[in-house]
Amino acid sequence: MITSPNQINTHRHTSLEEHNYNEMSDARKPYFFKRQIFSDSECDLLWSYWNEDECFVEDDVTPDSPWYKYFRELRSRKHMFLEGNFNSTPPKKGLLTEIPYDLLWLEKRIHYYVEQANKECFYLDISFGLMSKQLMYYGVGDWFQPHDDTNHWDNHHYDRKLTIIIQLSDGEDYEGGYTTVGEPGEFEQPKHQKERGSIFIFPTFLTHAVSKITSGERKAFICWYIGPKFR
Repeated sequence: MITSPNQINTHRHTSLEEHNYNEMSDARKPYFFKRQIFSDSECDLLWSYWNEDECFVEDDVTPDSPWYKYFRELRSRKHMFLEGNFNSTPPKKGLLTEIPYDLLWLEKRIHYYVEQANKECFYLDISFGLMSKQLMYYGVGDWFQPHDDTNHWDNHHYDRKLTIIIQLSDGEDYEGGYTTVGEPGEFEQPKHQKERGSIFIFPTFLTHAVSKITSGERKAFICWYIGPKFR
């Protein structure tokens, strides 16, 4: 059995699989993607927390704001922070009631797949856990320029390590709005990323973008896993 990189050089004519090594590509995937992680009913339930009165409209940011360049030149969309316990705010009438009103069920599901993704693909220190759950809304003309998610607040003692996106819309509900990771043509993108209920996980330092919505509307959930600052 190979136990060190030096021994690999002495086994040039044998395959890694013969020594119980996984294919190297499994350890070099730029992202983790799974379909049908959330049901239609769960997607409806999650979006039922959206409240126009509590969402942040980036087009409303004025030129005197320090965030003007970030929000007006880098992206256009609405988002709403989704924090705290929702036991006092039942879902809208007609949606599931057997799922708890708080977000523990959601966090447990996300954690399961984040652990799997990190073990299979990324090997990052995400020991500080989940942060900043948000709902996102993209309407016609909305977009997000290429960017990374690592850390926009240099005074914090942590960095975002993994970005997690859950698709809440059906892909037939809108045109455009593709999330692309890496530089143009660098990676093959997930073929089913617009499928409702899918989960898309990638390192925060990986450049990514959202193409302009040309019709309809896209709804999604996003959060991050954080850990000690990158060195």
